[in-house]
Amino acid sequence: MEKLNMKKIVFPFLGVLMFLFSGCLKMKPSVSKYIDVPAIVTFDFDVPATVLVTPFGVFYSSELPSEYSDGDMIWIDFTYDEGNQPYSNVASASELEIRGRVSRTEVKGVAKEEMSDDYNVPVSHLFVNPVNIGKTIFLGLVQQAPSGQTFEYEALYDLADTPSTPPALCIRSRKVNEVTGSETKVSTMIGLDMSSFLTAFQDTDGYTRFYVKYLTGTENGEDVYTNLTSSPFLWKVE
Repeated sequence: MEKLNMKKIVFPFLGVLMFLFSGCLKMKPSVSKYIDVPAIVTFDFDVPATVLVTPFGVFYSSELPSEYSDGDMIWIDFTYDEGNQPYSNVASASELEIRGRVSRTEVKGVAKEEMSDDYNVPVSHLFVNPVNIGKTIFLGLVQQAPSGQTFEYEALYDLADTPSTPPALCIRSRKVNEVTGSETKVSTMIGLDMSSFLTAFQDTDGYTRFYVKYLTGTENGEDVYTNLTSSPFLWKVE
């Protein structure tokens, strides 16, 4: 396995420049606090240790619980102290807080008329706008529901879409369990494997253009979606 190196990780999703999530807070000149960060747990044989691959680079943390292993996707907060780096071959993160596991969500094409009515729970807004690690896009969603309510998600595009007409990824959800009680804001982070989608919609210039929108309700029996942007995202396919 090739050693993970910040300089070797490619983030080709140009939307990341415009739509970073909650991100990084400077506590003092050499200390940064990272909030609401997606991470892929990966074992690096050259460190050797289990590390966290994030949109900000690769980090090792001795505080990562042993229950997380190679390939897991999680959602974290952590601190990076530039002045306190005990390792020469990997950046070290401290004050690690696990916010939860990332919900893996399949990206698939369907005929518009075949979209299931089961995925009909509205999304209020996003707290983490699209950002990528490799060919996985991460989004943070907020929904109004009782505490403890969990959801299952899907990301669909219309099979009739073509590269010349940028497709739209439609984010939809349904309840996994039934919870009663007062509603509150329930936050979830999802990860979309874009590999096959990017190849299918790659244009002649080597880029894939697409929109991202999420279900916010219904009107006259029709689904209503909110677009994240008025212009499509742009991804250089490597």
